[in-house]
Amino acid sequence: MITINLLPWREAQREIQLRHFLYGLLIGLTSIGLLTIIFQHLLTVDIVNQMARNAYIQTQINYYEGDIKQLNSIKSKKERYLEKVMALKKLQLNQIVPVYLFETIVNVVPSGLYVVSIEKTPDHVNLTGVAQSTQQIDSLISNIHNCHWLQTPQLTSSTTIADQDTFTRRFVITSKWVMPTRLPPSQVRE
Repeated sequence: MITINLLPWREAQREIQLRHFLYGLLIGLTSIGLLTIIFQHLLTVDIVNQMARNAYIQTQINYYEGDIKQLNSIKSKKERYLEKVMALKKLQLNQIVPVYLFETIVNVVPSGLYVVSIEKTPDHVNLTGVAQSTQQIDSLISNIHNCHWLQTPQLTSSTTIADQDTFTRRFVITSKWVMPTRLPPSQVRE
């Protein structure tokens, strides 16, 4: 029988298979390394681009924050000016208060009734006077009801004074003083 020695052939076959395995392993590791480097490069490029966008957005935010600060300072100046304008308007209105108070009293006091004293507090006016009859006091109260500057009159006291042949009534009327924000059309003068 013929004996065939297959060991050298198997050895050669194993070396070829080992070489193929090592080549495949080398190609696989190389491709994995290349893919890792490419992925890392793409990721770095994306990070750099995002950082550039963030820097651009931050510069725009800083720019607009400056504008916002300017707008806020302009708004605060505007509010201060409006407060000053309102204070000036209030002062102008307060300057004419005595004039309109006396003019109003002259217009609401009926004939035959005399005002002896006028006391003004910030929100009330006390009229003390003398009348010949209670109808004149009632007429004064109804005239005050129809007035722009004086409202809600209340008869605080009313006493009868007897002088020789005549009877007179001493009265005190308290009325609320209303400061209009603007003058009524009937009292505007050109």
